Amino acid sequence: MQRLEKSKAHFGKDSQITLGALNDVAIAKLRSGDYLTAEEDLLLSYEGLKNSVGINDPMTLTVANNLGFLYQSKGEFQKATPYVEVAYKTLKQHAPSDWRTLAIQNNLAENYVMVGRVDEAENFLRDVIDQLDQQPGRGEALKYEATNNLGTALVKQGKVEEAVRQFQSAIDGQQNSPSGYLIRADVYRANLASVLARQGELDAAAALYEQALQGRQDLLGEWHPETVRAVVDLGQVYHQQYRMAEAAVLYSRALEAAEAGVQPVAGPFGSVATVAGLQQRYADATNKRTLDQNGSGLQHKPYWNGWFERDGVYTQENLTPDHEYSFFLDLSAYDYSMLLAGAVASMEADRRLVERLEQADEKLRLRLRPLLAGAIEPAEPIEDIRVTIETERLNVASVDEKEAYEAFRAGEMNARAFSSIVSVASVRSQRKKYPTIHIPVIASETTGCGIVAFSVWDESGVVPLDYLVFRVAVGEQATGCLTDGRAAPFDSGLNSLLATSGGKRSIGDRKIEAGLHLFEVKQGIRRTRAFAVLVDGRDANNPDIYNWELDSLLSDNLNKVMPGKLSIAHSSKDDGAFAAVSNELRAVLFERVRDKEMASRAWEVLKELGQEKKLVAIRLTDTVGDILYVPLGLLHSGGGEQSLPGSLSFLQPLPYERYGDADRCVKNWSYLLPHKLSGVINSDSTLRAIDSNIRDTGWVRRIFNTVPDSIEYLSGASANSQPGGALPEGMVSIAHHADGQFWFDDERDKFIADAIQRTYPPGSVAVMVACEAAGMDYENRKALSRLNQHGVDLIIAAPFQVSATYALEVTKHLSDLMKDAHSTSGPGVDRRIVSLFNRAAARAGEELGTQRYKDMRHEFLVLGDQGVRLCAPGEGR
Repeated sequence: MQRLEKSKAHFGKDSQITLGALNDVAIAKLRSGDYLTAEEDLLLSYEGLKNSVGINDPMTLTVANNLGFLYQSKGEFQKATPYVEVAYKTLKQHAPSDWRTLAIQNNLAENYVMVGRVDEAENFLRDVIDQLDQQPGRGEALKYEATNNLGTALVKQGKVEEAVRQFQSAIDGQQNSPSGYLIRADVYRANLASVLARQGELDAAAALYEQALQGRQDLLGEWHPETVRAVVDLGQVYHQQYRMAEAAVLYSRALEAAEAGVQPVAGPFGSVATVAGLQQRYADATNKRTLDQNGSGLQHKPYWNGWFERDGVYTQENLTPDHEYSFFLDLSAYDYSMLLAGAVASMEADRRLVERLEQADEKLRLRLRPLLAGAIEPAEPIEDIRVTIETERLNVASVDEKEAYEAFRAGEMNARAFSSIVSVASVRSQRKKYPTIHIPVIASETTGCGIVAFSVWDESGVVPLDYLVFRVAVGEQATGCLTDGRAAPFDSGLNSLLATSGGKRSIGDRKIEAGLHLFEVKQGIRRTRAFAVLVDGRDANNPDIYNWELDSLLSDNLNKVMPGKLSIAHSSKDDGAFAAVSNELRAVLFERVRDKEMASRAWEVLKELGQEKKLVAIRLTDTVGDILYVPLGLLHSGGGEQSLPGSLSFLQPLPYERYGDADRCVKNWSYLLPHKLSGVINSDSTLRAIDSNIRDTGWVRRIFNTVPDSIEYLSGASANSQPGGALPEGMVSIAHHADGQFWFDDERDKFIADAIQRTYPPGSVAVMVACEAAGMDYENRKALSRLNQHGVDLIIAAPFQVSATYALEVTKHLSDLMKDAHSTSGPGVDRRIVSLFNRAAARAGEELGTQRYKDMRHEFLVLGDQGVRLCAPGEGR
């Protein structure tokens, strides 16, 4: 620190010497576990060096690699990879066999393992080890580090026996290393212990974790994040061994650290333990279901347990695209994940379900409604599952249970066999009784995050009791299954209705304060029913739940009634023309219902949320499990007393949910901008003005004025299509659209949604100023779905016919605002694309003058990641 201050005094804060000293200070902070300020210092050093001596200077590359190592230490591997790649590519060109290049190659391979690029990582690591073998006496510590990382890669590939040998080799080699490297041997022990624990070798795993914990305490201190991670790891193994008192002591210690702001870092085979997660584990360890010699049970705590199998074998890693799997779910008094770490996801049941179980005499009947989304598809039609819960079995454990538990714990019985004995739930199908819920699924051809969700209802199917969301990555390079930098495979509880399917409860700096979920279900051959659930989460500790049944399907209304009412509003000169639209939407949701009192209370809550300008998550699932899009913004239109006051923001998910961080920005844009739109008076002059305004600006790279050019763009490969390293792209399209077909001036000259084959980098955006692009009909939503499937994370589109006059004005003002934002520097500029579109839509209404045009902005939907923003000047080069 003294050297840094002297450098600032003598050479100035922006000199190379000072920035180098700042890097040294940051590394000292990193080693002490002060990740937050270390990150701030390294970013300052990196940006300063990049601007002063260039990206290829050795000092800049060193800092880039250090940034990568910092993010690795925090478990933020997606963030780490681009920095390490910058350092590696330059050094590889100039000194391919230098030990420093090999060190960065090892570092990059470790990142590749954690982001799913496992085969590349294996090749990199074997190359590092081979080259170091040819340089005896140099880089011994690096060789052991690469050997350990190779073990991790092999585990991810399912080559467990070879992985164990690599871990043991790394441990043995480090035994005689200088004391400064002893901490790495403890890391290797922890990795080996994690693999052994998965294989059921708990005694050996516990011994290794004990050594690792002692070593980290001695070298790093009690409160270092690596030490706290070792505490959590050892606690979990003790938990699996049913050494509850010892596990509780360790959980309590980790809780004390976490509540003081010291979070355990993520390991290669586990997730970061949150305060909430540690609290639950501590509660489990201090009040776990126990079995005495007589087999009597004492605990009344139900757990949902879910897992994937293929050909009868657990699937612990990413699913393989275009393969069939079986998903199993049960409810029991056992947390399977503590007995079979990694293979099974487990979560405690919601308190509302627990209360029903406590009130039931002997049996409780439930309905489960499956929902599959993202990179998971049903292998056969799905429908409500009727489940019977034998409540007494949560309190009394049989002798058979005790024997099964010991066999399961020892790895002599698989989860399905164990479930058949201990599950308290049973499913009847074709007069047979099954103890485990089974859903056949297909991993889609597209990589990404797959979602298997269940809404849990009472027997009538009206009262919600729980909500379960399982997440699984499909494909080696899948993204979207991480939340806040940590793995999050399973959420349960009605509180999870306040989150995206990926588990995020905030978007950027905005918290999701409420969730409105609409379920349309088929019961029998002809009967359909629709249910609404509103979760008011403003009191996060005690959210209010409102549920009611609609008289009719909302999707039917949006498909058959609403288009006509909007058509009348578009052509009317009455300032209150949209009032009929708003009133109809409010009536179908909150007035034409079975439980008017509950729906009325929910409407009042929605009004409060509107006045407070809150963010509300919305999801509509139809009778076949498709996700539809709801134009709830129309509740604000019309301007009458019956309209929704204030200004709500609505978060609606795309099928593939991916939410990025603030570092992602869109720099390069493409426009599908015709010379003329058929049937629109004077469209050619407005379109020419837009074209002239954006052409040769630098941020608009391509303008496609004809259908053939547009087809070539949409069907081609992206120039920046490699995940992790490419900047997101933006697209604005203005066109006529119907039945999945787009055209400009000549209806005979069309392009179809199936033409969309272009791969977009994560974080890309599409603004579709076209009719019914987010409509109820599948053909109308096809273009939207294909864009999302190919990487687009934010889409702005409308579900109904759009006024062409209004659409042209919106496009013009949006282009003006984006042009200004691209040329304006400063931290106060709101560059979020959603904000820019909302301002453009409002300006278009003001310019056109009448209230009906002002209300048209409510027709557009924002789907996906609302945090996507434009790059600032100079950013994203």
